[in-house]
Amino acid sequence: MPGSWDPKIFPNLVDGVFVETSEYDTGYNCIAWAANDTTAWWQPAQGIGYYWPPGAPGGDSIWVYSAAFGTLGYEECQDAKLEEGWEKIALYAVLRDGELIATHAARQLQDGKWTSKLGDFEDITHENLEDVFCDDYGVDLMYMRRQRA
Repeated sequence: MPGSWDPKIFPNLVDGVFVETSEYDTGYNCIAWAANDTTAWWQPAQGIGYYWPPGAPGGDSIWVYSAAFGTLGYEECQDAKLEEGWEKIALYAVLRDGELIATHAARQLQDGKWTSKLGDFEDITHENLEDVFCDDYGVDLMYMRRQRA
């Protein structure tokens, strides 16, 4: 059964490929969720309710978001394959005006599945990164990892 999002937005999220793991929540976004933070909306913007890691550059390119995750100890890696002892994230982007704009982040779980926060909507666990491909999110283009705590 689909979550509270419009099924046309996420055409690959069909019954059986995901499980809802939270309620609808506007207090944090997918970037925060990938960073294990449910207290703020991560965005390089000014204002109440927004958070951006100190020292991370501003902007909306995938490289800016990569730098933000770098402040948490993540480093770029080759792929999204499960690696023992490593926590991975996948950064999604779309091409706009010749620039790769970051749109979404998913975090890999210890069993190799992925977890995503779908905008204002629910958090989900999904089998594959392709499950959340859509016009708004684009595709996964960068992978980062850090050692699991």
